[in-house]
Order: sequence, then C-alpha cells, then structure tokens
Amino acid sequence: PTIRSWIDSGVELILTTGGTGLGPRDLTITLMEKLFDSRLPGVEQALHAYGRGKIATAALSRLAAGVIGGSIVVCLPGSPGAARDGLTVLVPTIFHAFQMMQGEGH
Repeated sequence: PTIRSWIDSGVELILTTGGTGLGPRDLTITLMEKLFDSRLPGVEQALHAYGRGKIATAALSRLAAGVIGGSIVVCLPGSPGAARDGLTVLVPTIFHAFQMMQGEGH
C-alpha cells in the first residue's frame, strides 16, 4: 500500500521512519513535503527540541509533520531510539489534533 491509499481509506495517523538524514538516499522529507496540504511546525519543533536535548546531532535530522487530506503524517528518524523519542513527544498531544481537525474546540 502507498501512503495515498492509506489516506484515501481514512487512516488518521501515518508515521514514517527513516529517510530523514542528509544522505543521497534520504528522500522521505523531500517527497512528503510535496504532498502536505499544510505543515505542523509546532510538532516539528517539539520533535527537534526533544531530540537535541538528548543528542546534539539530532539537529541534523530533517523531521517533518503535516496534514494530507484528513490524515496527519509525521516523518520520524529511522533509528529505533530516535523513533521512540518521537513517540514520547507525540503521544501526549497528537490525539487532540484529530479533535481539532473535526471542528471540536481547542
């Protein structure tokens, strides 16, 4: 399945891992940026801030978060530790975003 097929089938949250570095094969962010209807800069900043608090090289990761259709897509680093850190940041707040997208209060 492709990300587009998941979005079309109503998947609300899509997490990708990997492809966020600076190497020639790290294409996830480049490709996803073309698909985003809108970005979630606060989520991106929170992910970067948390990562930088743990390891300085986290600043080199090209994390991205945005909305495509009715889905939230978050692109996390490929290392298990960094992906786990991303979930630590996301879990307390991301579900509120779905309520906001459905027109419920802030």
